[in-house]
Amino acid sequence: MNRLQDRYQDDICIEPQPANSGRGNTARLRRWGVLHLALVARVLLFEIRALFLHFVGRWRAKRYRNQQRLRLQFGCGDNAKPGWVNIDLSPKADLQLDLRKSLPFADGSCECTYSEHFFEHLDYPDDALFFLRENFRVLAPGGLLTFGVPDAGSALEGYARATKGAPFTPVPGHPSWVRTRMDQINFLFRQNYICQIHQHRYAYDLETLELILADVGFSQIHQREFDPLLDTESRLNGTLYVSARKS
Repeated sequence: MNRLQDRYQDDICIEPQPANSGRGNTARLRRWGVLHLALVARVLLFEIRALFLHFVGRWRAKRYRNQQRLRLQFGCGDNAKPGWVNIDLSPKADLQLDLRKSLPFADGSCECTYSEHFFEHLDYPDDALFFLRENFRVLAPGGLLTFGVPDAGSALEGYARATKGAPFTPVPGHPSWVRTRMDQINFLFRQNYICQIHQHRYAYDLETLELILADVGFSQIHQREFDPLLDTESRLNGTLYVSARKS
């Protein structure tokens, strides 16, 4: 299997199968001999679309060229925030940009950047660290970076502390197939139950985020509380929120 196939092997559009359902879509595609062909075709189409949308998005971003104190929300999906520049590949975004590439904003033009359950979808270390460096570049001195990711550390701690046979309560919003603590860990680490190209690429805890944010140049790095004015209510449980300042 080549590198491209290996990178996206688990991202093909496949719904989870019940434990007693036998072979699912993956097995059928493999049996027909078209799994890798379908996989590569899907990835290629996604990358072509992302490239086109990013080109158009950079052109549209010229409207912000002379603006200062911008607030950027990355990976907004359907949750656009008034007063923010909402960025995603979604058609509901203010700007459709591929966030693996450089941001079309001037150095020091932003006062705050924010994302929620987006950062873990970037490949680590290359795309993830590049994205953080771009955040650092566009933030003004003293500017705020704040974001939330699935709290993998808490999930692993819960697994390690659990008494054998103790009942398990899934995090609200997780799919019905998450029935054990190990199911939850796999969901947090991979999230391969929906039809998307970019699934979870890396799992984070506070220690890891503190280290990489400091490496990029951020300071005043700390875990913060859920903010009902900023964050999504359905993300309250199972999310690690952090904030940092540009020195």
